[in-house]
Order: sequence, then C-alpha cells, then structure tokens
Amino acid sequence: MDAEAPPPVVSLNNVRRDIAGGAYQGVLFIRLTGSNAFLLSSDLATLFTGRHREIHVLPFSFGEFRAYFGEQGAIDEELDRYIERGGLAGSYEYRDMAESYGYIRDVYRTILTRDLVQKFRLPDTLVLERLAEYMMDNTGNLNSPNSIANTLEANKVSTNHVTVGRYISHLRDAFVFYEAKRYDIKGKKYLSTQAKHYVCDTGMRYAVLGTRNMDWGRMYENSVFLELIRRGYETYVGKLYQKEVDFVVKRGSEQVYIQVSDNVDAPETLERELAPLRAIRDAYPKILIARTRHDDYTIDGIRVLDLARWLIAEQGF
Repeated sequence: MDAEAPPPVVSLNNVRRDIAGGAYQGVLFIRLTGSNAFLLSSDLATLFTGRHREIHVLPFSFGEFRAYFGEQGAIDEELDRYIERGGLAGSYEYRDMAESYGYIRDVYRTILTRDLVQKFRLPDTLVLERLAEYMMDNTGNLNSPNSIANTLEANKVSTNHVTVGRYISHLRDAFVFYEAKRYDIKGKKYLSTQAKHYVCDTGMRYAVLGTRNMDWGRMYENSVFLELIRRGYETYVGKLYQKEVDFVVKRGSEQVYIQVSDNVDAPETLERELAPLRAIRDAYPKILIARTRHDDYTIDGIRVLDLARWLIAEQGF
C-alpha cells in the first residue's frame, strides 16, 4: 500500500471472504468501525482469534470536555457541568440540555433495540429496559444477577437470574456498562460473587432517568472508574474483612487503593472514608479522591486529591 494514500474502506464481509481466499499476503492491519449491530466486542474473538487488538474508545474525558468548550469557567463549576452533560460529543451540538438529552436517549434506544434486541432476537424488551434502568440507578452498588432478578420480580417484572445474567453480558458487550469485579485484599484473590457496574457515560444516566436525583457521589465514583480505565488500569472493588475499598487498581507491577467521596469537609465523613484505607497493612499507595477544591495533602500516609484536578491530571499518583 502507498503510505501517502488513505487506507481503502471495505465491508467486513468482503474482508472475511478475501482473507479466507488468501487474497492478502504478509502482515495485514485492519481498523474496524461501525454499529454494534454488526460487530459487538464478543464477536471479535470469534472472527480474529489471537490476531486482534481491541482499543476501547470511551466518551470524552473531563479534560477533553474542557478542551472542546475552551475552558470557559472555574474548574469546579466545569466539572459539575461535565458530570451532568456527559462525554458523548454528538450531544454537544445541542445547546439546549433538553435537546442534548434527547440525542443521548436516541443513542441509548438504538443500542437497546437494534444492537441488542434485533441482534440477539431478545424476546422480552421490557426486562432489558428495566434492567438497564435499574443498573443506572444503582451505579456503584454491589449486586448479582440473582439479587437484581429478585428486585425486578418485586416490581412486577417477570424474569430470572439466568436471563438477567445474560442481558447484563449483552449490555457490557455493547459498552453500555462496565464491570468491576471484587478482589479480596487480605486473601489476594478474586471473588466471583457480586460485582459493581458503571454506566458508560454520566449524561446517559441523567438522559434516561432524569435529573430529579442527581446523586453526585455515585456519578463522581463513576467518573473516576472511567478515568482509571482510560489510564490503562485494571480496576476492581476491594474487600477487606467487612470493609469495602472503592477501587483496587493494577497496572503492571503498580497497585493503588482508592476511595472516592463527594464532600469530606465534615470530620466524621473524612474519618469514614479514611477508615478502609487505614485498615490495609501493605505498603501500596492509598488515595482518597474527593471534591476538596484545593491542593492535595496527606493524612497518615494517605494522599487526599481533589477530584476535578485529578481528572485533568493536575494531581496524580
């Protein structure tokens, strides 16, 4: 291929046919783009076993949001606007928030109806819709297919844990949600029971569920989770005896323990957030990320970082 020429654009079916027919020689690099209706994450393993690298393209980060809008105000005010509006850049074309949320709802409904219901021939769209809404409303809460199925049943949505587990898997494949599994800090092992799920975009949560309950704390935690994914960390939920650490993150030999909080101005709130980190006895870094609105500081070896400044990498670990 001519290095100066743009790469050819061809359909996936043609590429599969040509590969099978031996039309390509040497090393072949293929970039795949398009609707999830034709290719979900789980399909890549079947089509390109051992020969593909998956690159996740997440919605805009807080730093990208500020760059797009030209850093129009104080960083703390901009963070609240970012959390409320989200990172789906297509919605930025609409100045009115109602229209912006309308765009996001259209994207969301397209994913559910075309990318999932049609692709997998799902028989019950009501269960899928109520499940997705429940997961958005419970972002950052530990749950399991069995507990979610029981809750849906109690709200007169007939289902079972097998269906719920399968639908959660579909929602993850379509990148509507990301999963954080549990990690036993003392036993140094991964736990298969329960997990947390985080919505792909905070704006999608508000567009679908409305803004009556902003639930800033959970959305701050959601934003930290997505940013950790962007920065290449494996991210888990920490368990230490009866205490929970919001995140145990790993990247190569690096490991960090993280708590996320809204406002820690009250001494009792600060102590509550520090307690799980103080209980950890190893030497890995321990971080509290919160809406402090000022420079970072250290308490008993635990670094306290401001959420907005950490998200744009002014403060880091």
